[in-house]
Amino acid sequence: MNKEEGREKLRGRASFLFPKAIMPLIGSMTNSGAGEFIKMALWYVVHFEIPEKSGNELVDATFNVFKEEYDRESLKYIETCRKNSEIAKKRWKGRD
Repeated sequence: MNKEEGREKLRGRASFLFPKAIMPLIGSMTNSGAGEFIKMALWYVVHFEIPEKSGNELVDATFNVFKEEYDRESLKYIETCRKNSEIAKKRWKGRD
């Protein structure tokens, strides 16, 4: 599966999760900073582009932690989808 196919697979997801590891970081932000972070995370998830830095070191550092975890989990999801597709093809191959 190439990069574009992976992105299409991810676009089909209805939701995403914030990793627990960043919750203490978000908790230490102001409400404004937390809002900036959420907007940055949503931009990345929807557009697959790194958003402009916020200028707030904590927000930017938290985004970097989020991005690394999101990318890692996305690769796992894509691989799971690929494996499930192969299993389904094998299962149905003899039933044609």
